[in-house]
Amino acid sequence: MHTRGLVTDRRAVSPVIGVILLVAIPVILGTVVGTFVLGFGAGDPTPEASFEYERIKEGSVGNPDEVLIRHVAGDAIPNDELYVTADVPVQEASGSPGPAKRLPWRDLGDGGEDVKAQDSVDVDPPNSDPEIEDTTFRIGWDDGERNRVVISSRKGSEIDDSLPSIERVGGP
Repeated sequence: MHTRGLVTDRRAVSPVIGVILLVAIPVILGTVVGTFVLGFGAGDPTPEASFEYERIKEGSVGNPDEVLIRHVAGDAIPNDELYVTADVPVQEASGSPGPAKRLPWRDLGDGGEDVKAQDSVDVDPPNSDPEIEDTTFRIGWDDGERNRVVISSRKGSEIDDSLPSIERVGGP
């Protein structure tokens, strides 16, 4: 038997290890990069929706203009995941709930479980001066976990009282 030749001939080990490394490293790197690029899991997709903003002029001192925000088209969104935020505290036109810079749609709306086309809320910044011109209103989606997106935004000075302003937004 030629055991001496087998012990001293080590050239075959290096090419085999080299091939394994050349194949394994790109596969592992590709898997890691793919996971980060495509995400770790299929979470809830960001809702797509269109909202319109309409100014309701009150026209008296101490009685600020109101803003009617209406879901025009797009996905139905759970009312506890949709928020109205503003630069100044706002409230539902009737005064309840009290003024806050971020209010859930469910506290402002008419009580449906999902916010869908033609659902609306009427908000106003109480005792705001100058009215709503300097206030930016935002519709935000927050799934309660890690996802938070501003779906729509409109500055008060851009809201017309004769024609609703419509903004198409959404998607990742």
